[in-house]
Amino acid sequence: NSLVANCSVNMSKAAQIKYNGAENGFALEISTTGKQIGFINVDGNGKNVTPVNLSGSQNSVDKIVVSNVIATVAGGVSFCGVRLTGDNNNIDAIEVDDFVNSGHPNGSFPQAVLAFGADNRILSIIVRNGQSGLVCSTNVSTSVGSITTYNMSDNGIYQLAGYLNVGCLNYYGTEEPAVFIGSADVESIFVKGTAQGVGFQDCGDVNINHLHVDEDSSGNSPLFLFRIRATSTSCGRVSFNSITGKFKGSTLFASNVGTAEFLTINNMNVEFMYDAAVATNLSSWANITAFAGFKISNGYVEVTDTANVLAGQTFNMTVNAAVTKSSFLHDLDVQIYESDGTTEANATFRGVNFAQQLIETRGIQWRTDIGPYVVGSTLTSGVDDTANAIPTTGAWKRGKRLNQAFPASGGTEGWVCVLAGTPGTWKTFGVIS
Repeated sequence: NSLVANCSVNMSKAAQIKYNGAENGFALEISTTGKQIGFINVDGNGKNVTPVNLSGSQNSVDKIVVSNVIATVAGGVSFCGVRLTGDNNNIDAIEVDDFVNSGHPNGSFPQAVLAFGADNRILSIIVRNGQSGLVCSTNVSTSVGSITTYNMSDNGIYQLAGYLNVGCLNYYGTEEPAVFIGSADVESIFVKGTAQGVGFQDCGDVNINHLHVDEDSSGNSPLFLFRIRATSTSCGRVSFNSITGKFKGSTLFASNVGTAEFLTINNMNVEFMYDAAVATNLSSWANITAFAGFKISNGYVEVTDTANVLAGQTFNMTVNAAVTKSSFLHDLDVQIYESDGTTEANATFRGVNFAQQLIETRGIQWRTDIGPYVVGSTLTSGVDDTANAIPTTGAWKRGKRLNQAFPASGGTEGWVCVLAGTPGTWKTFGVIS
C-alpha cells in the first residue's frame, strides 16, 4: 500500500509513482534522515490518499510533485499532498495539481502541504486547482520562500499554531488568502480576483510588510483588506507597513470581534469601488473597535461611486470608544468621487471615537458641532488639526490645538485646550485683524 524510502530517492523526471493501494494511506513515506533526495513525482490516482509523507529529518529535497487526490466522505483526516512530520528538512520546490473535495466535510481537504514538524524550510510552493495551500498544524516554526496558488477554493495559508515566516504569497482563489492563528512575519501578500481579505483569529504578533489587492480581468476583486474572524476572542499585535490596491468590497476592514492588542498601518493607498449591492453597511465600513490601540499614518483612500448612486450617505471609520494604549491618527485623507474619478460625490467620511485623551491626531479636519467627528484630512494644516467649532463633547488633552476651518476678519485663528477633560476647557488664540 505504500513505498517506504529509507535511502536516497532520485527518480527520473519522466518517472511517476501511481498509487493503487487502499483508501486513507500514504503512497510514499520517506523516513530517512540526513539524505540528499532528488525528484519525486506521485499521482494519487483519484483516491483518499496522502501522496508523500516526509517523516524523516534533516533531509534535503530537490522537488516534490503530487497530483490527482480526491477527498470524499469516506476519507479520514489530514489529507494533503505533502505531509511534513519530520524536522529540519529543506525542500527546494513543491508542486501540487488537481486536488478536489468531493463531499468531505472539511472544506480544506485535501490540503496541499501540511506542516507538523519543527523548523522545516521550503523554498517554493505552487498549487494549481486546489482546496487549501499551506496548513501549519502544530506549535512549531515553518519557513517558506514563496507560495503561489491558482484557482483555490479555500485559504492559501491556514496557520493553526506556531511561528510562520513567508517571503511572498500570491493568491488567486475565492477565500481568505491567509488566516493567522499563530505568530508570523510575511514580506508580501498579493490577492487578485474573487477573494476575501487577510483573516486574524486568536493570533499572536503578525507583521505583514506589504498587502496588495487588485481586480482580475473580469472586474472581480477581494471583499475587504483584512478582518478579525467571527470566532476570535483575543489577538496580539497586527502590523502592516504598506497597503495598496484597488477593490470592490463590502468593507475597507472589519475588526470588531473580541479583543486585539494593537493595529499599525504605516502607509495606505487604496481605491475602494463602491457598489451598493456589495457595500451594504457603511456604518461599519472601516471598523477597528476590537483593537485596544492603533497607529495609522500616511493613509489615502479614494472611494469611487461606480454607479453614481450615493446620496448623503456616510462612510464610517470607527475605533474603540475607550482605547487603553496610546494611539495616533496622522494624515488620513478619504476622498469620495463619482464614477468619473474627478467629480466629488454627495457623500461624506466620518471618523468616530477619535476624541480621546490617549489618541493623538494630526493633519485632520474635525466637525465638532455634531460629533466630534473626523471628517477628512486637511493637507494645508501643518501639524495642527482644524475644526468648525469649539468642541462640546469628547475627551481632549491639554495643549490640543484646533485651527479655525473658516477664519474671518475680527475672529480668531482657533482654539487651544488649557485643561484636559470631556470636553475640556478651551480658549481662543490668535486675533485676526
